[in-house]
Amino acid sequence: MNVYIACHSGFVTSAMAAKLFTQASEGRLSCTITHGTIQNIPNEVDLILYQEGATPVTHPTARVRSVRQLLSLEEYRLLVEEWMDEHET
Repeated sequence: MNVYIACHSGFVTSAMAAKLFTQASEGRLSCTITHGTIQNIPNEVDLILYQEGATPVTHPTARVRSVRQLLSLEEYRLLVEEWMDEHET
């Protein structure tokens, strides 16, 4: 799964959020996680995360989710669980 964490407030916050998402998915889900600004979202991505209250994000193919707190390990664990539940066959 390709994950992009978009942050309107800067590279450092999105880097910390990417580290937390890596911890949340460790041993459960194989992910390639990239991060950066809302303006730099790549085309090849399965899931985009951004913080509520920021400029809404749209993408033609990816699932887009807002999170209450960009730096919340627990919220990322719930998203990993949700993704796994939806994509298990």
